[in-house]
Amino acid sequence: MSNKANHQKKEPSRKQPAKGSKDNQLQHIRLFNSKNLLTMLIIAALTFFVYSGALKNDFVNLDDDRYVTENPKLFLQSTADMFKIPDGYHMGNYHTITMVVYQLIYNKVKLDPFAYHLINLIIHLFNTLLVFYLVFLLSSCFEIACVTALLFGVHTMHVESVAWISELKDLLYAFFFFASLIAYVHYAKDRRRKGLYALAMILFLGSLLSKAMAASLSVVLFAIDFYLDGKFNRKYILEKIPFLALSAVFGIIAIKAQQSMDAVGDYTIFKPHERVALASYGYVTYLWKLIFPVNLSAYYAYPLYENDALPPVYFVFILLVLIVVAASWYSLRKNRYVFFGMAFFSITVFLVLQLLPVGGAVMADRYSYIPSMGIFFIFANGIYLLYKKTSTRYLAYGIILFSTAAYSFATINRCKIWKDGMTLWSDVIDKSQTIVLAYNNRGVLFNTMGQNLLEEAKKNPVKKDSAVLVLNKALNDFNNALRLNNKDTQAWSNKGLAYWRLGMNDSAIYNLNRAVTIDTNYAIAWSNLGSVYYSASRFADAVASYEKAVQCNPSLKDGWYNLGIINYYLGNKEKACESLQKAAALGMEHAGNAFRDLCK
Repeated sequence: MSNKANHQKKEPSRKQPAKGSKDNQLQHIRLFNSKNLLTMLIIAALTFFVYSGALKNDFVNLDDDRYVTENPKLFLQSTADMFKIPDGYHMGNYHTITMVVYQLIYNKVKLDPFAYHLINLIIHLFNTLLVFYLVFLLSSCFEIACVTALLFGVHTMHVESVAWISELKDLLYAFFFFASLIAYVHYAKDRRRKGLYALAMILFLGSLLSKAMAASLSVVLFAIDFYLDGKFNRKYILEKIPFLALSAVFGIIAIKAQQSMDAVGDYTIFKPHERVALASYGYVTYLWKLIFPVNLSAYYAYPLYENDALPPVYFVFILLVLIVVAASWYSLRKNRYVFFGMAFFSITVFLVLQLLPVGGAVMADRYSYIPSMGIFFIFANGIYLLYKKTSTRYLAYGIILFSTAAYSFATINRCKIWKDGMTLWSDVIDKSQTIVLAYNNRGVLFNTMGQNLLEEAKKNPVKKDSAVLVLNKALNDFNNALRLNNKDTQAWSNKGLAYWRLGMNDSAIYNLNRAVTIDTNYAIAWSNLGSVYYSASRFADAVASYEKAVQCNPSLKDGWYNLGIINYYLGNKEKACESLQKAAALGMEHAGNAFRDLCK
């Protein structure tokens, strides 16, 4: 073995190497020799191969529309505006760097999904190499770094972060997060190098500007100090104050951003002790799925109440968490790597355990992206112990080969699930039949497919039967969604749209009115209602509905376009041209064409 890992019961404090010391130089010479560089290249190549299937995938109707395909900010908002508060808020987040990168990609390739997927994969490759280097710095062991990076690179739980275009923010914040930790570890080994401390701060800011979850880094630094030196002192604590201050500031910004779109959940749905149980459930489930990544889903719904209470089984997870914590603490008697790995995992996953409810899911695969490094670090240290003994060396090889092959195979297959929205939501429904969002979003795709078939039927009447069949599938999905939640406005609106395409205007109007009755500010439903009224020759009602739609959402380009067209045919040319111009300014190309043709 090239370097000896630290596994002693009582570990001495590491001697601070002098800046540019010979020991430091030798360590990096050992790391960057041709054999080791080849190994790192193989890890990167395997990671690329395992995730390469994602490059063939399309956008999915899970936030990709709001982040990319229908996001007017990509061509309307300046880079400077994206840094402003609250102008920089998007989708309940303040992640300026993420939005700037989307804007750069959009300006180059517009809506080519391959480019967005390629950027995600390239950043994941960089993150894998950063994990390798970070672990090498922590452990001074090439083998431990290799195993940790290998698992990080190919693991199936990371598919959601890599294969989902909307999760660019996850990859970007991880890139700056790991880079900041690397700079800090260099500084921790020689605290005279203040420039590295400043670099760690700057990279931390980059991580926070990519995703607010980066706030946990300031606490991770304490874990790193303890792992390296086995102690804390006043100086170590004081030097974290700037990091903690940044975390606090961006934490407040994140909460305000979530509140700006009502993304913070209702505290009263679950009682405080039930939230602790659900957080414990998430904690244990993340651990379990990092070892056995089975039954993965793009959406994990909260459990349903039984007799007005959370099912008792969830309280067992509190005990399991206490056992894990006790075992981690007990491990300090023999080594520090288990405690550090669990501390890293726990600190970085804590913010997404839904103690502060955000969104409608109890957990998500993407939330394990950075925390997983802690678990892989423990695993790699264990493998290294087996490798050091001649009697168990082949067992170590076998475990590495088996786990790498198993995770790689599962990752290749999981990437196929993210091929498009239809495969994604069908998979979610296969895993659980209690998720309104899944039925609704798949129904939307059936709706669009049916509309396209109806267009084709104008030239080929045979397609009409296929269109009706597909639209009935859409209605079935919307009915399932409403069965689960009869106040879901999207399901009522989309169901009305399906009826309209089937030529059933009265049913369409009834369902769309149900949607706008539940939510009077639901712009898309008002716009759809306007289209139905227009086709039923109820022009005054159509105009009123379109006007209500753009009043509720001034960025609704379809609403402005439709309002422009109907006003033109009603003889209101001035109003028509004004509406078409607004639609064109929002990026609707055919609205611009219509403006040039009709408003000369």
